[in-house]
Amino acid sequence: MNSRLTIIVIGILIAVSILWLRLAVRGSLPNPAPTSVSDPCPDELLTKFLTGDERAIAEALDKTANTLEQAFRNPGAVCFISVTGADLISLPGDIRQLSNVRYLNLAGDKLASLPPEMGELKRLTVLSLNDNGITRLPMSLYELTRLETLALVRNKLTDVPDDIARLTNLRQLYLTGNPLTPGQVERIRRLLPRAVVDF
Repeated sequence: MNSRLTIIVIGILIAVSILWLRLAVRGSLPNPAPTSVSDPCPDELLTKFLTGDERAIAEALDKTANTLEQAFRNPGAVCFISVTGADLISLPGDIRQLSNVRYLNLAGDKLASLPPEMGELKRLTVLSLNDNGITRLPMSLYELTRLETLALVRNKLTDVPDDIARLTNLRQLYLTGNPLTPGQVERIRRLLPRAVVDF
């Protein structure tokens, strides 16, 4: 290649680079082709897990954590968490990292409250908080619109706000053993006409 042609080629490459840079600055670059990422916690696995399907339970073993420390080792891959009777008194704000968790069982601990970051567990479907000392639920909890089962048996709830109606997919709400009045429970039932409210 002679020197004149070399200069022309280099000039073209520089012009293309400058154009690419300008497009990048303006945000006009074409979007990259979407990559298919497999869902670590698909709905089918959750459904089979909850119905006691042995194959699903075996498949879920590597996606299950029995301590929070275990869950945080690979937070995006954990689907099922069961930390019961562990005397937990609080949950860390880092719980937001458990972005794919579908089933969270914290029954029999010593929780008096929940962090607002609970509202970031957008895929949560089943939440069990039975046998704790919870006095109120964070407003962020009512952002968990995929929640289908919420178990709050034997806590210290004296009220459940009207925001509970935002949980439009809720099908089971367990409130037995809380100091709620029959009138409050009837109001909750009216707010959740598609749910079974057990009291």
